This record gives sequence, C-alpha cells and structure tokens, in this order.
Amino acid sequence: MFLEYARAVEDLDFDDLWVCDSSLHARDVIAYLALAAVNTARIRLGVSVFQPYTRHPAIDVNAMATINEISGGRAMMAVGAGDRPQLELGFRPAPVQLVREMIQVCRRLIAGELVSFANEQFQLHEARLRCNAGTPLPIYVACSGPKMLEMAGECADGVIMMSGGTRETIEFGLSHLRRGLGLGRRWSRT
Repeated sequence: MFLEYARAVEDLDFDDLWVCDSSLHARDVIAYLALAAVNTARIRLGVSVFQPYTRHPAIDVNAMATINEISGGRAMMAVGAGDRPQLELGFRPAPVQLVREMIQVCRRLIAGELVSFANEQFQLHEARLRCNAGTPLPIYVACSGPKMLEMAGECADGVIMMSGGTRETIEFGLSHLRRGLGLGRRWSRT
C-alpha cells in the first residue's frame, strides 16, 4: 500500500513526500523512505519529524545520509519538539534550545566535521559522519509557537509551519519566521 501511495505522489507531479517518524503510531520511517527511494525517481523524500529524545541526532544524520545516497540526493529531514507519540514513551516536548542544538550538531556532522558536544540529552565525542559527508541534506523545522518559528527562521533551510491555515495564523507564523531570519548568522545550505 505504501509503495502505491509513494508512486501516486510522484505520478501526480507533487514535489515532496514527507513520511512521519511517529514511534508506535506508524511504520518505521527509515524503512519506508528506503522503499520510496528505490521506487521513485523524482520526488524529494523527507522525514517529518525527528526530535532529540527518542533517537540520537547522529543516528538521524547517518540514516538520512544513507537515504540521500540511495535516492540520488533527494533526501531532506525535519526536526521539531515532538508531540503525543513521544509523550507515550515518557518524553515531554523538547525545548527550543535543545532543538537548536540538535540542528547545529546535525549541520556539523553533515558537513563532515569532527564533532565533540554534550548537553543534558545527547553527546558526541570526536564523532564524524564517515559516509556521504559534505553531501547537501536540507534541514526543516516543524513548528507552531513563536520561539520555535523564530529559531526556524534563523537556523533552518525550510519550515513546516503548523500554526494554522487562517489568514491571521499564517501571518502570525510568517511574522515570527521573518523575525528569526533577521537574527544572527543564517546557516549555509550545505
């Protein structure tokens, strides 16, 4: 059934297929993205969303670098604070700073840097992505609140804006994204 869906997305000229990483609520996202990678030719393939509690960011990067290789460079990933499925596993939504640190670590690994880092949730000690380092892998942020939207504007290659579909909620989201775009250094799209 999933392969029919993935092929239909491509046949109907959509650009992207985002697959949920939803712990016990859905099939394994990496297995499904691998299937989509070998059974489609054009659409971009993304995971929506990784969060910093249930899987280490280095494992996320390695998995998506592999999907990127299998798909011929069509992979992308989204990160976020998480929601109901991670509550079932005993984790609360991640704070903005933790998601920011996750993005920063992922960017450094994707670039092929040697990374040492530690916070309350994850650590790396002289870690390096050994396959496909330096290959572009866009990072999106799924978000709805003002602080996450601003961080997405500052740090992400794109956003999955979940603040609603009315004119007011879209303007709310865009205003906070714009504020984030004006903050600090924008990460390069590597």
